[in-house]
Amino acid sequence: NQARTVKAIAEGEQPPPPINISGDSFTEWAANVAKDELVKEAKEKAAEMGTEYIARKLTEAEERELRREIRQLQDALVAAGVGEEPIDPPAELNPNIRAIQTAEEVQAEQTQNIAQLAIPAIAAFLILRGFA
Repeated sequence: NQARTVKAIAEGEQPPPPINISGDSFTEWAANVAKDELVKEAKEKAAEMGTEYIARKLTEAEERELRREIRQLQDALVAAGVGEEPIDPPAELNPNIRAIQTAEEVQAEQTQNIAQLAIPAIAAFLILRGFA
């Protein structure tokens, strides 16, 4: 009795629900219901398999290959000198904006330093308290 079901029946896209189990109406209706259920189950199974594929762990060989590729990229960046020198704001930039950018970089560096000190301290505290 849903609006879309009534509309589908009226437009001939779906047979009306059978009154009894004899006759072609029931056969047609049962076939459509079964087909819809099969499609629904197939979609659910496909989604489940996709999720499992995404969530699966890398094999040792895949992990070694990934680490090797990362090392190659790191070596190429180090050889090119990328990441060794801090990036300064361009000289032609408005002085007010340069000051803001510099202040944000200093703040980000301070936050990173605090995090580097705080994480081991928190971990040690949790270990000593027996929560980890």
